[in-house]
Amino acid sequence: MPVLVLGSTVYCLVFRISQRYEEASPVREQIDDLVKAKDKVQEWYQDQIYQIKLRKFQESTDQPHRPWDWDEGSGFS
Repeated sequence: MPVLVLGSTVYCLVFRISQRYEEASPVREQIDDLVKAKDKVQEWYQDQIYQIKLRKFQESTDQPHRPWDWDEGSGFS
């Protein structure tokens, strides 16, 4: 759940930054602060996604890449 919240926060910050750029005279300091916050939260988010992926691979009982089943007899002449 915390990772979902981090991802949502990144999305909201990106949306807010893009909306601020469309204003006729946005306050530059606020945009810079938003970009810094977005970068920081996005870094946390990517790290958490990596940790989840790593944990799932370690807990998995299957191989991450299963070998292909090769059947030369069907569909070949």
